[in-house]
Amino acid sequence: MVRVGSRTLQVMATVHDVAAALIGGQTAAGRTIDKMQLQKLLYLVQGGNLARTSRPAFTATIRAYKYGPVVTEVEDTYRSVVSGTSPIERPLGGDPARLDPATVEVVADVLAAFGEFTGPNLEKFTKKPRSPWHLARPGLDPGAPSRNPIDVNDIADWFAEHPLDPNGSSVYAPTRDVDLDALASAPVGGPSDEAVCWDAEDVVDGGYVIDRSKFMIIS
Repeated sequence: MVRVGSRTLQVMATVHDVAAALIGGQTAAGRTIDKMQLQKLLYLVQGGNLARTSRPAFTATIRAYKYGPVVTEVEDTYRSVVSGTSPIERPLGGDPARLDPATVEVVADVLAAFGEFTGPNLEKFTKKPRSPWHLARPGLDPGAPSRNPIDVNDIADWFAEHPLDPNGSSVYAPTRDVDLDALASAPVGGPSDEAVCWDAEDVVDGGYVIDRSKFMIIS
């Protein structure tokens, strides 16, 4: 939200605004966040926002890298500053205040459900069979390099049918009556927490066209 004179205008957040909100949320909850976690959480926020509001949280392209969904702009920003699985100490740009209230709730819900997951665990969750990641990689082996864009309509369709919370509840259910602080501190089940060293492949500039007949874009 931006104040201009006596009017308040709604401006769509950038992917760096959402990234800053995720990093700040993890820090506030006493958890760390690395590059791989950040990338997968961005994908989950995008899906949750599409399911809840029929609008994307950001317009940046999400690509189907071999390690799962990746936003190239964010990878470019953090690549040379944060190495491997080292924790991200602070956001590199972005302003969480630009998020609209619905996206703020989605970010809180995603962190409550997935904030304790490691990067490898999040990768497994985002690469389920027939997921948007798979649809963006036709004919490719799971370990094959790729920078194919993931269709935002496929993300919307997937998250409309699949709950985000791995414990069974839907991330796009109303959360106003939920104690998010309590949820954020609760343990979340998942596969083993083995650590891996991860860096995305080289990236290229590019983007996709959002179907404006399906989503209401605020610009």
